[in-house]
Amino acid sequence: MKNLAHLAFKSQNTFGRALLQGFDRDRELSFMDPFLLDTVKIQYSKSLRRLKDKTQVISGLSNVNIRDRMIHSFEVSAASIQSGARLGLNIPLLQASAMGHDLGHVPFGHLGERFLTEKLGEKFRHEKFAIFVLEMVERDGKGLNLSYETLQAIANHSRGGGKMTTLNGDVLEDDVVMICDKLSYLFSDYNDIQRIGYNGFILPDEMIKLGSTQTERLNSCLQAFWKESLQKQIISFDDSDEAKWFKIVRDFMYDEVYYKMDRLEDRAHMKNTLNKVYSYFKGYFGDDRQAVLAIALSSEADIYALGVLLEQYGSLIVDRHVVDTKTFSIAELLPSISGWAELDFCDPSRFMDKQNFGKVSKLECFAR
Repeated sequence: MKNLAHLAFKSQNTFGRALLQGFDRDRELSFMDPFLLDTVKIQYSKSLRRLKDKTQVISGLSNVNIRDRMIHSFEVSAASIQSGARLGLNIPLLQASAMGHDLGHVPFGHLGERFLTEKLGEKFRHEKFAIFVLEMVERDGKGLNLSYETLQAIANHSRGGGKMTTLNGDVLEDDVVMICDKLSYLFSDYNDIQRIGYNGFILPDEMIKLGSTQTERLNSCLQAFWKESLQKQIISFDDSDEAKWFKIVRDFMYDEVYYKMDRLEDRAHMKNTLNKVYSYFKGYFGDDRQAVLAIALSSEADIYALGVLLEQYGSLIVDRHVVDTKTFSIAELLPSISGWAELDFCDPSRFMDKQNFGKVSKLECFAR
């Protein structure tokens, strides 16, 4: 069966990077495929390290088999690489985009995202914030200087509410990462809620039809996704029995797991902790936006530790500890928060506009 190699994005056709090669810290690695270099940049980044222990679906447990955002990113990368190999698409672009797709996630995942939206008074979306983090925060504000197509795939990977609307635009790899993200998190999340004994629901038959284990279910969907895409010569996961079963299972997970877990007692504790830390940072900086940005750039370990310190000792003691780089990852970023908060960290559209990218300064693109 003919693959999609004739539709794959060609690395030599990249739109490039925002900064010229001479200003790129990795300019001596310019011999590499641009997207392979993007993967290297991401794997060395602090934003990837901050995904460690950051909530995927379950938070605060010591069982290392329960996935966090970092492990989820590796799983999406694996599924994307498999898909690229079968479909004949650009594997380095898929790998970089998958590894970077969740780098804008904040503590406590989507709950944290909704909390920051409420405090900020405007929509806070992790896939949009990721562009700001990668290009304005990383490397002491100089940014990773990733390729345009990698940034575009990161910004486009979430279509809202688990939707799998394919774009089938100039870069098919965007859609592959989006689909692999959905397939990866849904079956892995179910696998993890089984570990904690969360089972107050009737499992739909379609979950069993897809397989008896997380691996079987993922592989069933991947195989069906590849077959359908090859037959239609576009990226598609709509028509097969597996696609229809998956959508039933996806709706079940949102209705019976994700939405209901948000009402559990531990979720209330998370929001209470976020409120304490937000109030602390608001007092520390004297500004709402700076408090939001400080939380968004914190690790989950930072938030938990600050919550405990605030409860036990109060803000005066925390002031002395929060700047300690031995303990808090946010300590390294605190001196820059006030400057970054002056920028529009929620909307990268001007920066990602091809009329501006690499032509207009990043500061001007992110200006409020």
